[in-house]
Amino acid sequence: LTLFMRLPTASKPADVYKDMIETATKLAKRINCIIVDQETRPVNDNMIMSQTKMIVKMSNRKDSLGIAAGSDQAKRLF
Repeated sequence: LTLFMRLPTASKPADVYKDMIETATKLAKRINCIIVDQETRPVNDNMIMSQTKMIVKMSNRKDSLGIAAGSDQAKRLF
């Protein structure tokens, strides 16, 4: 099972990422498996924090350029 998000088109990227991680964590516990990244490395809290910071930074950068996350403009550009 693969969960992913399209960062440029999510209206609140950090919130969407948080929801996705929470959903993946609950599902992993329910079906007794682990969460891995695209390189099949087990995901840990440090990785999640790092990814969250990167998502916030990218979102802020787009906002500073006048490209609101999830906007029609963002969807056209990405």
